[in-house]
Amino acid sequence: MQAKLEDPVALTQEIIRGYYQGDSRPWLSRLCAKSVWISTGERVLIGGDAIREHFESTTPWKACRIFQEEYYSLPVNARSAAVAAQVTVGKLNSRTAHITASFTILYQMIGTETKVVLTHDNHGFLRASRPEQGDSVMWVPAYHLYRNLLADMPETSRIPVPSGGRTFYIHPNIILYAQSRNRRAELFCVDAVIRSDLSLSQLNALLPEDFCPIHRCYTVNPRHVSAIRRYKVTMVTGETLPVPAEAYHQVKTQLDRRISGMAAAPEPRERGEG
Repeated sequence: MQAKLEDPVALTQEIIRGYYQGDSRPWLSRLCAKSVWISTGERVLIGGDAIREHFESTTPWKACRIFQEEYYSLPVNARSAAVAAQVTVGKLNSRTAHITASFTILYQMIGTETKVVLTHDNHGFLRASRPEQGDSVMWVPAYHLYRNLLADMPETSRIPVPSGGRTFYIHPNIILYAQSRNRRAELFCVDAVIRSDLSLSQLNALLPEDFCPIHRCYTVNPRHVSAIRRYKVTMVTGETLPVPAEAYHQVKTQLDRRISGMAAAPEPRERGEG
């Protein structure tokens, strides 16, 4: 009998309640080699071992009192699931909550086990005033940005990237951005950083048309852009990349067009070998 994905909402409750009781084991035990952790103001951690090492070497989280918790199941596919959660917490002896946290946790079947492949959390102090009407009740961009990474990706949509005698075949959706360093393009992906043998201009010629050069040294994947302001682009990882002042309005217009049209955009065209 084929193994099935475990109840993602029940798993998320176990993980979050354990975390706020000062016990990260329910979460850490679910990590795997492809796990990614993204958190407010922190560097991105990739791989279960790196995440566990980080948390085991930091000061343990003090137990908190959970005042309110909400969980929303977000469908992906038969072997993947996502849950968005919003939690308000405070000190154990407090009568009022003072921190609100939003989580997006993505699960995937790895072999016969249900594993956490993405944890995205956002912590902030509660506002003193009541939220204005129309405010978002929860923050789930990670789900929208990463759900396609868990879906089956056609082999023909990957691009060949030569690197030190090897060729990596990379699906464009997992590329966050590319940077030119010492006349070679470095690809910053969800699961790795790859130093290619190509120049940034050569790489740009391989990338789908929706990728956007924002600087002579940077090209971004609009799927992973969370904000643009003078004169910076902010990625979903929290990293900020520069935009030249003289090109700012042009870059903003290009990003606006590509992000707003992305839902209707066609799949990247197939490329021949060579």
